[in-house]
Amino acid sequence: MKRWQQALAAVVGLTGLLAATSPPGGGTDEQPMVITSAHAGRRAEPVYLILRGQLSGLYPGAVKQIKVTLVNDSGHPIRLHRLDGWPVTSSRRECRPSPANLRILDYRGRLPVTVAPHTRHTLSGSIPIAMPTGATPKCSNTRFSIFVSGAGSRRHR
Repeated sequence: MKRWQQALAAVVGLTGLLAATSPPGGGTDEQPMVITSAHAGRRAEPVYLILRGQLSGLYPGAVKQIKVTLVNDSGHPIRLHRLDGWPVTSSRRECRPSPANLRILDYRGRLPVTVAPHTRHTLSGSIPIAMPTGATPKCSNTRFSIFVSGAGSRRHR
């Protein structure tokens, strides 16, 4: 395995879980997501984070806020520059993971953010995930698999 592949494999060795249930009465909901990064090789290197998780409990018109917690278990600071997300699959054939049924909006919060070595940092913002009001009612309580990715850099002392 090449050095860059080892670095990427170490960084993508993420842990995380998205498990969402709709709050009583609907509205918005905050759900946790944890992204973990591990130590890799060079002085200043790009860091790419990918997390796959599941989200459920949405219905047409509902919005959930996904909170992101970064865990830096390396001995070097990590600076996160970008977070993106997109739906991949759904648990119901009649509710495809398309923009008509599920929208993962841009991260709402301040970036870039630096996570100190051996610390855990919950970002002040969140990733809004919305089911448009025009989505088919068959999408209610469908479980969606989503990818969340991030890009940043790691600085060695």
